[in-house]
Amino acid sequence: MSNHNNSQTNQPLGLRLYHLQIALLPIVIVGIIFAGYKGIHWSELLSFRVDDGWCRTGIEGIGRHCFGDFGLPYNRGNFQNVYEPGNMDATSTPLTAVIFEFFRLFPYDIALVIYQSWMILSVFLPIFLVSTSYSLAVRIGASTIIGVGSIGAISAIDRGNHVAVLVPLGLAYIISLEKKRWSQALLFLVILSMLKFWGIVLVIGLIANRRYRDSAYAILITALGSLGLLFFFPGGFSLKFSSMYDIVTDKNYAADVAGYATSTHGLVKRVACAFSTTDWCNTEVHARSIFSSSFFSLLIVLFLVGWCWWLLRIAKAPVEIWGASILALAFMAVPDAPTYNTVFAVAIAALLFWSSNQLGTSDEKNRGARKWHRSSTTLVWIIALTQLPMTIFIAYTGVGDSKSVLASGTSDVPPFFRLNYWTTPTLWILFVIITLWDGGQKAGSEVGEVVYE
Repeated sequence: MSNHNNSQTNQPLGLRLYHLQIALLPIVIVGIIFAGYKGIHWSELLSFRVDDGWCRTGIEGIGRHCFGDFGLPYNRGNFQNVYEPGNMDATSTPLTAVIFEFFRLFPYDIALVIYQSWMILSVFLPIFLVSTSYSLAVRIGASTIIGVGSIGAISAIDRGNHVAVLVPLGLAYIISLEKKRWSQALLFLVILSMLKFWGIVLVIGLIANRRYRDSAYAILITALGSLGLLFFFPGGFSLKFSSMYDIVTDKNYAADVAGYATSTHGLVKRVACAFSTTDWCNTEVHARSIFSSSFFSLLIVLFLVGWCWWLLRIAKAPVEIWGASILALAFMAVPDAPTYNTVFAVAIAALLFWSSNQLGTSDEKNRGARKWHRSSTTLVWIIALTQLPMTIFIAYTGVGDSKSVLASGTSDVPPFFRLNYWTTPTLWILFVIITLWDGGQKAGSEVGEVVYE
């Protein structure tokens, strides 16, 4: 009996957090579906507002919930054609629009089930498939909690945004770079970029590996492929292109979402706004400030991309570091990245599991690397848990009912506390610091042993 108790006490922190999250996850799921979608704004504490439009509520979707980023392209933005002036659906890449033409072959709810199943598998399978050295129970639990149960995945699924299906593509891209399978890396990057325009920023992985021709091919194929797909849609090419370009580069849209963007830029803008007023932090009123300028956004993107280049080329960091850095560009560098972009943290977690499986335990160096991996993974568990205290805090304090510098939302109905929008960039930076420090400690001890000998 005492041995059993000792084994429970000696469990790694990550495993204990896993057991806690397993017990709490049903509360989140029940709350979202039954309390949120059926009329109470409970689920808005985790993601977007329930009544998000783009379908016939009560007939399509669940209750009042349409899964708006699914309903928008499914209904072509309530326009006859996707690429028409003023159509919000024109923000979809041409490849995304083509995929939704397939979904339109089915009734709304049937298409939604297929679509959501695709997204759930996309955030479940990466961790499950790469964690083969762990027990089946841990693999399923990790895939459920770190994958499907993460705040990024919940937000993507709740919003119906297809960013979740990019998770395995991002992971496969990093693994291909690590194994120097350049053709595969090129393929994964092109598909990812054709599904989300910002995906091309991940080309820094090829550039840092001096694959300049492949980098040029990725940019060229993405651009020509996307433009070529426009020909499959009705209307003149110039009108379709201008409609897509205007809506994608709409500065008003970027200003509207600045209050809840998870990016580094969004965080800086909200901090600057908090210091400038004690009222509702309206980032739109600072349009002339450097913190709201496209130039400032570009500087942040260049800095983060340059950092990834340095990690890969100069510092020659392990794949856990440079790979996580490149994947994190999806929510650190994109100026208007909503919560669901943090679903790429699932790819980062899967990368850690994959890297762990590549290591043996035959010598001290590999054992040290596994220790480094465990400490890094612990923080990933903590990030996965941030959704629950955020929800409880709002449910029992009512902060979401008042406008403050800490509150933000996507609509005029009660704003909700966006704790994760403040903490995600900070936690990710902390994750890199901790893992670098751990690795540096190990490297330092090895250097000391060599000098001693």
